[in-house]
Amino acid sequence: MKILDINWNGFLGSLAEWHSLPFDERRAFLRSGQADAGSPLEQHQPFARVMRALYANPVHEAPSRKTFDEYIDAHFTVNEKFAFGTPQAARSDIHPALFKKVISRNDWVWPFVTDATMEWESLYIAFGQRRYLPTLLVLKATQQIVELTAQDGPLAISKLPEQFRGVAPAVLAAAIQASLRYMLLFASIRGEDLEPVIGPWPIPAPQAERAREFSPVEARDVYHEAFLLEDMTEALSACITEPFRLRADSTLYAKAWKQIGTAMSVQPEWVTATFRIGREDRADVAVTFLQATKLADVRKAGGGERHITVSERGMAWLPRQAKERLKDLVHFFRTRVPGHHVTGSFSYHFLPYPVDWPSYMGQSPDIPKAVAAAFLDVPAGVFVALKNLLDRNSIERNPLAPLMGRRGFYSIRIGRHLLSKPDEEEIESVWHRLLSEFLIQRLLPLGGVAVGIGPEKEICFSVTRAGRYLLTGEGDFEYGAAEAAEVVVQPNFDVVFLSQATSAEAEISRFAERKGRKLGVLFHISKKSILSAANIGLTANNVMEVLTRVCAREVPANVEREIRGWFAACRRVETRNALLLECPDNETALRVLAAARGRVRALSETVLELKNTGERAALTKKLRDSGIFL
Repeated sequence: MKILDINWNGFLGSLAEWHSLPFDERRAFLRSGQADAGSPLEQHQPFARVMRALYANPVHEAPSRKTFDEYIDAHFTVNEKFAFGTPQAARSDIHPALFKKVISRNDWVWPFVTDATMEWESLYIAFGQRRYLPTLLVLKATQQIVELTAQDGPLAISKLPEQFRGVAPAVLAAAIQASLRYMLLFASIRGEDLEPVIGPWPIPAPQAERAREFSPVEARDVYHEAFLLEDMTEALSACITEPFRLRADSTLYAKAWKQIGTAMSVQPEWVTATFRIGREDRADVAVTFLQATKLADVRKAGGGERHITVSERGMAWLPRQAKERLKDLVHFFRTRVPGHHVTGSFSYHFLPYPVDWPSYMGQSPDIPKAVAAAFLDVPAGVFVALKNLLDRNSIERNPLAPLMGRRGFYSIRIGRHLLSKPDEEEIESVWHRLLSEFLIQRLLPLGGVAVGIGPEKEICFSVTRAGRYLLTGEGDFEYGAAEAAEVVVQPNFDVVFLSQATSAEAEISRFAERKGRKLGVLFHISKKSILSAANIGLTANNVMEVLTRVCAREVPANVEREIRGWFAACRRVETRNALLLECPDNETALRVLAAARGRVRALSETVLELKNTGERAALTKKLRDSGIFL
């Protein structure tokens, strides 16, 4: 849906229902576009489409030329773009000229704010369109909104009726629409609380300020977890019990997603909002990498259905210690994609998306090395502002900078972005985005960074030893070592967490049933859970080693006795395919045994088995020569 088609008066009236929904439900809807059964979003489809449209372009949180281009392509026609009066020479590529024009507050915003004659709009009305500022009331209301947001930054749209109590709802709605039509303001969804906001295009700080040296900050609400490893472990363990069905587009069905999602660790709300990591995304990503790492296979079943099943490699991977499983995963991300041999290209698992540098461009910069260097520049154990690192490296240490001013045609693809004669702002934006996505898609899911909130509510991070191992392939790290005095196993087989311990949760989840989150009774050890653990290769000693290591008190004797007893009762039975020959009588069976010369063995007087099924053709010929036909 385009922003100019929105009924803003009706939208304002529906925001109360949006605020009444749980955060997780709002997040899941924005990511998938599918509302839960019975949700108000299911009943208000126009409102739901508006929210999805605003969420698609995060102009206030990721202001860049690419975001601007996507925003105006989504919401404005060519006729509406040309109406802004860009020079004729710019019409072959209107976006750069349009961007330069409308983000200038001195040359664009302030002439509108100071207009008292209603003449300003006359210069920019698109051919065949109506006036969006038809009356002085609408003009004044629009000017007030623009002035307020220019001073205070993006404002929650739900707060506008309160800010402008004396303005009629219809006039306020018309003012919002007019401010968006003439790109005086831009609308989007704020990531931290999923609130629709409106405000001017963010003006970047001067380069000198953005490229300042790192300064350590004090972080609060710190979060650190290799959640991709834990999600893959949970998904693979669940897959043993019941293989997951896949849709035609290789995503999970709702039942499988719910099964994995229920077992997933819960991230702090600010982490989910800031980095846009929904639980549905985590489930799909986990299954994707289970296939990529060959820990799981896709097998076809009857009716063309496809299922995710555990591979032999996956069965050997699951019982290993958490640190060893994480190391194995890190090694995967440090390897080049097999079979990719394009000169000057970087199709590593290491990068969040491929970089294709054509051979006619000559020697290409080492993109993976430059990405790693950006994060290795952060001192060990120190938290720094994420924006500070991204800005500084985009300006001062940008390996794409030599492209500026290069003559002749060229085309370089970085993910979905195509660079061809880029300007300075585009070069900075592309590198800024690549570094940001590397943190979100690689370092954070692999426990390579700890993230937190700084004193000025800025997002900050610190590179962990696991992160340095990912970036360099050198050194060592610890993972999965839980602190003592955090976990207690009770005689009734409940596992109680006295404080949060993510790594302990991950290890215990392999042999216990989850019952809760965060604190209290989180798991229950049962015969069923122990049998599932035995199925993936765990032993009684493995389970007792984990419980002894993470628990504050000794494991009750009755619990240990039952665990060992359940494991001791387990047996593994092998299966094989067999080819049986059913004879009409014992005489025929004896003739077959004589003709086969050791190839078959008798199971009964009339049933024989071919020892090697690969010899069926040879046996058929031998029997035919003896007058016996298969």
